[in-house]
Amino acid sequence: MLDRPSLARNAWLIFASGAYAALLVVIRGRPSLKSDAGIFLSVAGRLLDGDRLYVDVFDNKDPLFYYSHAAALAIGDWRAPFLLDVVWLAIAAGSTLLLLRAIGASRLAAAVGFVCLPLLLTGAWYLAGYSMLAALSLAPLIAWLWIRGSFALAGGLLCVGLLFKVNLALVLISAPVAFLLLGVPAGPARSQAARAAAGFGAVLAAGAAILLLRGELYGYLETVIDNV
Repeated sequence: MLDRPSLARNAWLIFASGAYAALLVVIRGRPSLKSDAGIFLSVAGRLLDGDRLYVDVFDNKDPLFYYSHAAALAIGDWRAPFLLDVVWLAIAAGSTLLLLRAIGASRLAAAVGFVCLPLLLTGAWYLAGYSMLAALSLAPLIAWLWIRGSFALAGGLLCVGLLFKVNLALVLISAPVAFLLLGVPAGPARSQAARAAAGFGAVLAAGAAILLLRGELYGYLETVIDNV
């Protein structure tokens, strides 16, 4: 159980991460209905109207990206999906700081990481509401969960990241593989990998079952093959 100082530190980190993320999205996001962003919103809208993804309405992005867009659109207006980027950048900032502290970096180095990763993720190429940010932002969180020994959670979140952007698999898996090779944290590597695989498999099975029940699994697999 977390003591009061730990809760206070975590509350401060959540607030700081959210405020910094919101600032970056507002300043650098440039939400628009043009080009790909308009397609993404159109697909999300069709999902809310009952269409099946990859069957009745099609684009070649991964399912969690579209379902998160549809959920945001259901809650708010057309701008709501763009505001999801505040969540992703807050996760990137906060988990980067936690990861750097967990591997022994100084407070200064952790603060620099906190500032720099979200800044890099919103560089000159950045437009709010696009498909890469969620998975990229989950990468340091996966690494932090691994380093603290939450292997099943790390594996489950790895699968979540792939369901947002499967072609970022090497980015998402890089830290767990490095930690396994380095023997960090200490313990049997086979057991750590098995627990991560169990978490990954549970999320994958749940995702596949939902897509199958909606009649979307075959279309998604065809889309992955076509993308490759």
